[in-house]
Amino acid sequence: MMDIGEGKPDGRETIEFRFEPGGPIALGDLAGSFAALDRIYGQLSGQHDKLAVASLRSGSIIAELAPVAQILSQTVPYIGHVNSLGDFYKRLINAMDAFSDLERAASTTAPVEDVQPEVASELAALLKPLAGKKDAAFSVAQIKYRSETKERKVEVEATFDAAEINRVWINADRFAEEAQQLQSKRDLISQEQNLLRGVALTLHQANKGPAKSKGSTGDKAVIEAVSDKPLPVYFPPNVAGLKEKMVKGRRNPLQYVYIVDAYVSQEGGEAKSYTILEMHDAKKVTIAKPKALEAPKKRTRKPKDSKDG
Repeated sequence: MMDIGEGKPDGRETIEFRFEPGGPIALGDLAGSFAALDRIYGQLSGQHDKLAVASLRSGSIIAELAPVAQILSQTVPYIGHVNSLGDFYKRLINAMDAFSDLERAASTTAPVEDVQPEVASELAALLKPLAGKKDAAFSVAQIKYRSETKERKVEVEATFDAAEINRVWINADRFAEEAQQLQSKRDLISQEQNLLRGVALTLHQANKGPAKSKGSTGDKAVIEAVSDKPLPVYFPPNVAGLKEKMVKGRRNPLQYVYIVDAYVSQEGGEAKSYTILEMHDAKKVTIAKPKALEAPKKRTRKPKDSKDG
């Protein structure tokens, strides 16, 4: 057994994970499981802490983990994280139970819909080395060391057999994938709502430099259908020559109205910038010159008729 740190602090609680693959397990796969555990802890516990190995024991792969904090660049185990570890254990087991039996979970107060997609994805990564192995088993236990005797006591423990591991792995992975696809559709709908087609745009200023897709830019434009304020203009990096198409060969690009497809980037419901996706047409604005003012005609006064006296 390997212990990290000097002895076990009085009253400390840890979480013990037991991996029983029923055979050899690749080191990279095991490292991936530990990394997934660390990320799951951060997501479920609501803490910014990381997990560290408190001890490793031979036989099955047994890792006893505890929260850590970075203090003066040294990894120091926390002692006062009873509630955090307890909540972590409860939420982890609830999530695994939900994915193990979807029908039962749907009729309880903890359906899979309550599980974050990120947690589901990490659960699949956690159990991947054990999935598909008929003799595999996985268990989680909350451990407490008594202050008086330093005795190791298992507060609560849950064990999952090979069939349950497979169901959790398959269902969690599928749930995470479907959630990702749904989010992609929502993002696309959101983008479509901010997409303008065939809209009139006038350049407020245009520099001679290359087109930019983000950051500071000297190109600004007005789309009156959105705002009368000049806003930064960007060009997607995968559409070559779009800016040149708009300004090249034109003596004064600011004197044109461009018919474009543009994406409006918003923040807090207010337009912040435009990304030009395509230019369909450009028409020069004809400004009528004011007529020259004519000099006012001089009024001549007719002399009054003189009367003979």
